[in-house]
Amino acid sequence: MKASIVRNMLFALLSLSSLLGLQAASAASAQEWRFKVFLDDNWIGYHDFRLTPEGAGGYRLDTKAQFDVKFLFINAYSYRHSNTEQWGQQCLRSIRARTDDNGREFIIRGSSDGDRFYIENGSDRTALSSCVMTFAYWNPEILKAKRLLNSQTGEYVDVDILPLGREQIPVRGQSVIANHYQIIAKNNAVIDLWYAAASYHWLALQSTTESGRKIRYLLD
Repeated sequence: MKASIVRNMLFALLSLSSLLGLQAASAASAQEWRFKVFLDDNWIGYHDFRLTPEGAGGYRLDTKAQFDVKFLFINAYSYRHSNTEQWGQQCLRSIRARTDDNGREFIIRGSSDGDRFYIENGSDRTALSSCVMTFAYWNPEILKAKRLLNSQTGEYVDVDILPLGREQIPVRGQSVIANHYQIIAKNNAVIDLWYAAASYHWLALQSTTESGRKIRYLLD
C-alpha cells in the first residue's frame, strides 16, 4: 500500500460529534468514538476521537490514529497521527497536528487571526479564508463545502461532494439505513462516507488504494 493513499484518505482527519450531532454534543459532556481500521478484511489499527465542549458553542477535538501493515510478519508500513482542533460553531479556530507517515514527518499548526486563518507546515505560512473546515467527517456541514483543509499536509483542497442515495450497512452488528456520500478531492482521492438516514450521524468510511484494496473505518 502506497503511503500517498493513506495521506489522501486521512484528511485530517479527522474530528467527531457524530452520534449525538454537533449541537447536542456541544451542550453535553465529552463524547468519545473508536474506529477499527481495516485494509480489505485485515485489521491494521485504530482511529480514536474525543470531542469536548468548551462553552459558547465551541469545542475541542482530539484524535489519534495508528496503522501497521505487515507482510510476512514484517512491518511493511506504519502510520501515526495525532491532532488537536479548536472549533467555534462551524469554523476551525486552531489546529495542531503531527504525523509520522512511515518515517516521513509532518507538523501542522494553524490559527485564526482577524479575518484570516493562517496555516503553517514548518516552512510556509499561508493565509486562508476566515471560516475554514477540515475533512471533519463527523460534521454533515462539510457536505456543503467546496474546499477542505488536509490536517496532515496543510493543503486547502478543492472538493466535489456527491450524494449516492440510501442503502443498508452493518453497524455494530445491526443493519442500519444510511445516506451514502462521496468526496472527490482535486488529487483524485475518493472517500465514501455513510451517515444515519434519520440523524446524519457519521457511521462509516471507505477509500480505495491505487492497487484496488479497500481501507475501511468501522465503529468499534
